[in-house]
Amino acid sequence: MQINDVELFRTVDKVKKDRLINSLVKARVSYFERWEKVPFFKRGSYGGKKEVCVVYVNENQREQAIEVLENLENLENNENMENMDNNENRNFNEDM
Repeated sequence: MQINDVELFRTVDKVKKDRLINSLVKARVSYFERWEKVPFFKRGSYGGKKEVCVVYVNENQREQAIEVLENLENLENNENMENMDNNENRNFNEDM
């Protein structure tokens, strides 16, 4: 990590981390990831996990990285909404 790196994202979810990393690579944003140990008394905040992945980006690419992160979050929200709609339709059809 260099002095001009800033924290972008923190997660214990490896799937989300991998999606973010793939999106950053596609957008040609330099990044650095580091796994940090979570203190015992703070593990409740992280779902009991012992480590958290912290993704850093160069401050010169921060805005571009935030845009990538927001687009990814919007995509995940849309996928979640579609899954909810599909489940509701499935439940409705089963009731008939």
